[in-house]
Amino acid sequence: MNRTMPEYHLLSDRADGASAGGNRLVETILMIGACTVPLFIIYGSPDISIPVRMIVILLFLSGLAGLFFLHLRSASLLKEARRLFEAENQLRESEHCLKELFENMTSCVAVYEPRGDGADFIFKALNMAAESAEGIDRRNIIGKSVIDVYEGVKEFGLFDLLQRVWRTGISESYTARYYRTDRRRGWKENHVYKLPTDEIVVIYNDISERMRAEEALKRSEETFTKVFKANPAAMVISRFCDGCVLDVNSAFEKLTGHRRNEIVGRLFARMKLWTDPAQEGRICRLISNKHSVVDEEMCLLTKNGQDIIVRYSAEVVQLATETCLLSIIVDITALKRAEEEKLQIEKQLYESQKLEAIGTLAGGVAHDFNNILGAIIGYAEMAARQPDPKKTRRYIDQILTASDRAKNLVFQILTFSRHGEHDKKAMDFRIITKETLKLLRSTLPASIDIRCHIENIPFTIHADPTQMHQVIMNIFTNAAHAMGEKGGILEVILSKETVRLSLSETLNLKEGAYIKLRISDTGCGMDSSVISRIFDPFFTTKKVGEGTGLGLSVVFGIVKNHGGAVQVKSQPGRGTTFSIYLPCLEGKASVVEAIGAETFVGGQERILFVDDEQTLVELAHHNLSDLGYSVTACSDSRKALNIYQSDPDGFDLIITDMTMPKISGTELSRQIAKIKPDQSIIMCTGHSEYMDQNKAARMGIKAYMLKPLSRGALATMIRKVLDGE
Repeated sequence: MNRTMPEYHLLSDRADGASAGGNRLVETILMIGACTVPLFIIYGSPDISIPVRMIVILLFLSGLAGLFFLHLRSASLLKEARRLFEAENQLRESEHCLKELFENMTSCVAVYEPRGDGADFIFKALNMAAESAEGIDRRNIIGKSVIDVYEGVKEFGLFDLLQRVWRTGISESYTARYYRTDRRRGWKENHVYKLPTDEIVVIYNDISERMRAEEALKRSEETFTKVFKANPAAMVISRFCDGCVLDVNSAFEKLTGHRRNEIVGRLFARMKLWTDPAQEGRICRLISNKHSVVDEEMCLLTKNGQDIIVRYSAEVVQLATETCLLSIIVDITALKRAEEEKLQIEKQLYESQKLEAIGTLAGGVAHDFNNILGAIIGYAEMAARQPDPKKTRRYIDQILTASDRAKNLVFQILTFSRHGEHDKKAMDFRIITKETLKLLRSTLPASIDIRCHIENIPFTIHADPTQMHQVIMNIFTNAAHAMGEKGGILEVILSKETVRLSLSETLNLKEGAYIKLRISDTGCGMDSSVISRIFDPFFTTKKVGEGTGLGLSVVFGIVKNHGGAVQVKSQPGRGTTFSIYLPCLEGKASVVEAIGAETFVGGQERILFVDDEQTLVELAHHNLSDLGYSVTACSDSRKALNIYQSDPDGFDLIITDMTMPKISGTELSRQIAKIKPDQSIIMCTGHSEYMDQNKAARMGIKAYMLKPLSRGALATMIRKVLDGE
């Protein structure tokens, strides 16, 4: 470690000695050989006595033994020299490895030599990691005092540590201490050792990044704890593996009524917070698969038994070494009630505006009905006086045509004025527009010229037909009012248009295909101040008593709810143009085909017909009997039930009116279903607030028909039900 390696003189001497020993062995062998020759000469000479010979031989053997032991000693020395030589080589390699390790350690290492009985410490060595970390050249500090090199080493506490370890010889660690010098600042972790040579070794690491990360984590945890505790939303932390509750905030205690000490340590699933087990299972599966859920609407049961509506969100998070589920619960009960109240107010607004629109229609409807009734009465009187059967048949056809017009008119009025939930479906906007124009034509003054430009192609939208009637009617009515008694031109154009980026930004619409209804009038027009307010509820330019100011606000709300937009262009004295954009559906609208009056397919099945109107009972008995059916007709629903109870298998089909005294058609159907669940039933009604086709289907009723019933329509429906189509 930067000190001078020792000169191994002993190793060289021993190696030389081993070499000399080898040479002496050769000399000894040569000497033995040289001595052996005279020995043989002496031993073979007859002049030498036997004792002398024995003495010579003993001396020779003694010398030979000495030389042999001398050789063994030389061999032993040679072997020891070789072992020492190998040990020195290994020591040299070990020192080389230690030096490489010292230089290449990732930790910083400094070696100090004490001076003056530990009063100061001089740099003896420094590895490359320390050199790089300190930003200094070790050649410039070797031999210098640590006090001179490291400013503030005494204030930092390292100098006292060096002295303490040098005096005691006990290694110490100086962990996670902040330091600050003129070169750098941060956190260091020091480990100090004393070598047998009295030198002091300091191994240290810069742990600033780790300490900053720990501090950031600590601050983050403190922030999380503050947010968790102070958050107005109820929050729960539970273990992801088993659902054990680790903590809840005060908002959760306030929301559920459960105290923290009652909850922590329990399994979240066993607290029975959710009222719908199926929904709870679905949420658990989502969390298991996706590790999160967002704004799931659920019903929560509080400790005092109150049901509240909440939005539940959850996310799998890592807190310290634990994988946890962080759940956030927001009470939206008041919001849901407010939304329901808002929807109720909107319904009231729509219904109120409908009354205004129906008042507008009243004159035109009365006019149409009087014309229809006039035609029916006139042709009926002519038929009664006409002896010619051919002319009588022609008059009856006219009566049937007028009656069909009356039926359609009533259907349109009922459709427009119906209550209940709005039902959006694929529909052809072209048909709705034409129907509304036809219905309004008789209400508009003759001075207004209606010009309609509608191509004979499908204009399919996903909308509620009743609300679309209401939109068109309100705009037409406003246009008629703007033109007044002097009249003008009311132009209606229905087209398809692709909304591009510029227009989509102006109208706040998505880009794509739209149906555009353009309604223009040549009325008085509006200035910009009026245009900016025309969609405000109760804003109107009409005189007192002429309007409520709800029409255009309802139009705006309906169109927005259908994903569309309303654009208004107008100038005083130059008329007004309303453009309504509604998203276009690809394909055609599903069309319910009218049941043909000329279809008169009969059968031989047994039918029970029930209606409280005696005229309709007689008419049905006559028509159905003509078609070959075996008919039992009753005007008393209670009597009809008794007849059925006496012979449930005696009827293939039940046809019943809905609104009847004693037992309603709905109750009659329920009683029959109890007796024979698979009994085929057709329900008929003129109008009902409580029954529609979907409700009838849920009751098991096979078909639902609106009165008046034509012979062909009833005959076709009977066959469809009986044949199971």
